[in-house]
Amino acid sequence: MPILRLNTIEIVPLRNRIPGISVLPFFFSALILSVAQASSAKSSGLSVTADRLNTFINESLNLTIRYNGQARSGEPDFTALENDFEIISSSRQQQYIVQNGDAKSFTDWNLTLIPLRAGTLLVPSLNYEGEVSDALEINVAEVADSENSLSKPAVFAETVVDKKTARVQEQILLTTRLFYSIPLTDFSLTPLTLPDGILEEFQDKQYTKIIDGREYGVIEKSYAIFAQASGQMNIKGQRFEAYEAASRRQFGVFNQRGKKIVRITDETTLEILDRPKDFSGNSWLPTKKLELTEIWNGDLKKLKVGEPITRSITVTADGLTGAQIHPLTIETPESYRIYPDQPKIETKTRGYNVIGVRIESMALVPSRAGRLEIPSIYVEWWNTELKTTERTVIEGRVLEIAENESRPDYVDANEKDVSVLREDETPILSAQPEPRIPQWPLIFSVIINVMLLASIITVLFIWRRSPEKKVGNSEKSDLTIANRLNTISNAAKNKDPIGMRQAIIEWGQTLLEDPSTLTLSSLAAKLGNDSLKTHFKLLDSQLYGKQDEQFLDQEELIREIKRESALSAKKKDLEDRLQPLYPT
Repeated sequence: MPILRLNTIEIVPLRNRIPGISVLPFFFSALILSVAQASSAKSSGLSVTADRLNTFINESLNLTIRYNGQARSGEPDFTALENDFEIISSSRQQQYIVQNGDAKSFTDWNLTLIPLRAGTLLVPSLNYEGEVSDALEINVAEVADSENSLSKPAVFAETVVDKKTARVQEQILLTTRLFYSIPLTDFSLTPLTLPDGILEEFQDKQYTKIIDGREYGVIEKSYAIFAQASGQMNIKGQRFEAYEAASRRQFGVFNQRGKKIVRITDETTLEILDRPKDFSGNSWLPTKKLELTEIWNGDLKKLKVGEPITRSITVTADGLTGAQIHPLTIETPESYRIYPDQPKIETKTRGYNVIGVRIESMALVPSRAGRLEIPSIYVEWWNTELKTTERTVIEGRVLEIAENESRPDYVDANEKDVSVLREDETPILSAQPEPRIPQWPLIFSVIINVMLLASIITVLFIWRRSPEKKVGNSEKSDLTIANRLNTISNAAKNKDPIGMRQAIIEWGQTLLEDPSTLTLSSLAAKLGNDSLKTHFKLLDSQLYGKQDEQFLDQEELIREIKRESALSAKKKDLEDRLQPLYPT
């Protein structure tokens, strides 16, 4: 409470007063002046201003709350603003100005707001240190048709999709654009989040566009979306942020850029359909186009028994990621063996389209001469443009396999004993006495071989008795297994079943130390774990089979994988600790 200080005025007796001058007017003048000064000191004031009173939905506006004084602590309660606005950011600034000998100080709170709805919105009265501001009305309008530039603001954003309805795992193209007709700097965009899906980002684009004679700069960001479950998919809007470019009058040490501009795109709702009931393929592949190509590394007219030849099969899908392409089903007749290599999986982009590539390479080794029949390979897929099921085929072929003349002893193990002479072999008899071979080279060779063998045995004995090497290898193996388990858990948390499947296969290859394990079914067979076999089958069914099958409990699957990892670690530790029965 300011103190009202009145100066003491001495009243002169009537007999001593100066003629013609009255004291009473001076008294009242001093009293009024003192009251005015006290009233001025008391009303420091709190005011609210906006950069504009008319705006559009999803557009930001800047609100300034000014307190005529230095705010020592705290701030006004902005909770009431959240009824009609979203507070994007807030900052505080204190200034002290001396102008023409007059000192002024004030504190500003600068808020960036986004209207939550259209209509007349109210910025309520705010309170700070006993000071109350006036309420403020903001008129918010809906954004009209994008082709009518007369109704559009200087900065606006939009989101478009190439289709509102799609099949599960089918590619959907979503594009977000920011239009601006005023100079802006420091652009940023929040990431796109999906409730249950996979996305691939395309490269950003910047260009200009004339809309009804008005030039706009455009920033464009596009995504390929792959929904992983049927039903409605609600995609939240993204937030563009930028700053107005500072004008010449704003140049200075403390004014490097203008006010903050925020635009939020509209929420998008998509209808995701399940796979068609009449689709009969083993794996669900919704794509615009699917191609199968094969390459043989070698001359198919010069094949011989026991000599390998490499075959590479490439699956290319237009509108799918490489991880979505299921492993090929390849028959293996008894006339040859197949040794598969690790598949190569790639995801490429071409324009606004995703191209998935899966390359499976294998070595074929014929085991008998004659006609070798290579069966055909086919893939059934769903044509997303024609809405039909189609089949792509690599036709089978017949290869002629010749005997391997350079390996006359290439026979089966059960065919004959190597100690039996062939019928056409005749022993060579000679009447000439065999020349006498000196004995000392033979003795010297035996001594050298014995010494070499002893050295090898010593090195092996030291290596087997060294605990440091075993511990190091064990720790390295455990660390790799732990990394694989983390990858599996992260894929489950991110609702990425395709990535989870690939991570489980890599975990199995590390656990078994067998890179030839390429499918979940083969991994379950090698582990001999019936529980994992059931879980793996459900995972494959949900990815590439029917969606109405039994639900997969991912948490139970991860627990079972961890149990299998712990059991394998115990077995390996026990084998490392057991000493040989007859130490060398």
